[in-house]
Amino acid sequence: MTDTDTSHIDHIDERFGTLVMVPAMNSYAGTASWQDTVVDLHCSLDDASSLQHVLPVAHALWQDQTAWQDKLHTGVIGKLLELKNSTWLEEDEQPLSAADFSARMTLLSVTVYAGGGFDFLYHDGDLFWGHVIEVSGSLENGVTHADILG
Repeated sequence: MTDTDTSHIDHIDERFGTLVMVPAMNSYAGTASWQDTVVDLHCSLDDASSLQHVLPVAHALWQDQTAWQDKLHTGVIGKLLELKNSTWLEEDEQPLSAADFSARMTLLSVTVYAGGGFDFLYHDGDLFWGHVIEVSGSLENGVTHADILG
């Protein structure tokens, strides 16, 4: 690596601290506190020429965590609560309210993309028998997708 090659150098960010380049994932990775929970943060370079095109997305989400937390939970509840209550109830399990559904989810990681896109991954709290919940969207359009993975 030459002195002018900065493609594999870790980055120090005022809000997120050290972000480590992960060449195999074409992203930078670190940890950050979201609503008092430490989560993995991934800044994908798939659609970006540099981290400077991706970091503003993470900063925008973290700047307004309370509003985004509400949007994320409203989006996932709107897309998955009916599925949980119609198909994924355990024997003798009562249908869940939106608040009960939301309370069982635990944020694991956030991936941000150039152009405003994001993916939030949640542990499902056994809502869907141990699957991961993925909530995707963009800064511009809010939550556009929620699904169970695995």
